[in-house]
Amino acid sequence: FTRIYQSERGAENGYAPQSLSHLKNVLLYLLSRCGEVFYTKMNKILFYADFLSYRRRGMAITGLCYKAIEYGPVPERWDRVYSHFDEIIQEPRAYGEKEGTVLISVAEPDKGALSDAEMDILNEVCDKFSSSTSSGITEISHKEQAWLNHVTGHQRIPYTDAYTLNAIWYYQNLPLSLPLLLQGVLREDDSEGGDGYAYPLVGGEEFAAYEPGDQGWCYRDEGGED
Repeated sequence: FTRIYQSERGAENGYAPQSLSHLKNVLLYLLSRCGEVFYTKMNKILFYADFLSYRRRGMAITGLCYKAIEYGPVPERWDRVYSHFDEIIQEPRAYGEKEGTVLISVAEPDKGALSDAEMDILNEVCDKFSSSTSSGITEISHKEQAWLNHVTGHQRIPYTDAYTLNAIWYYQNLPLSLPLLLQGVLREDDSEGGDGYAYPLVGGEEFAAYEPGDQGWCYRDEGGED
């Protein structure tokens, strides 16, 4: 267990329950949707799935921690993750003048092990990136503040950076709360003449606005619609 999970359940892993069986079924489901996947691409797919889940539900999916390295965000101990399960084989593969390793599923996922909310998020990420190449999704991830802010020194990426994601934008209700305002993830505009909205911060600049709704903070588009 500790060979895969480097920290106990908490903020470092997005408050997700840690289960090797659950992690295995997440990987098997992603491979069933995306087919054979190179290491690099799977690393990014997992990153987007976990961070989108955290932004949407206040909790990640896999229980993994992530760090920013030269080639983008990756799960910590990702090599151990992929080699741990007999249901997933690793096969060297040439692409162009380069070589890499693809992950291939030899079993079907137990979909009953995944919640409806988790399935929705995994499907959304697969719909977005299943046709992307490893280099393509890497280039996309290099535009994320979550990577840019931490790549120097290959630092761990805090899950609160989920609110800065650009590649997958969530236009529905967000589980944002006072702790996020206190952490500086959001700035509430309560100045004279202000609109009362909360503004997520990216590199010190506002990039979107939210307003409180019946079920939480709601995205406000340019036309003022929820």
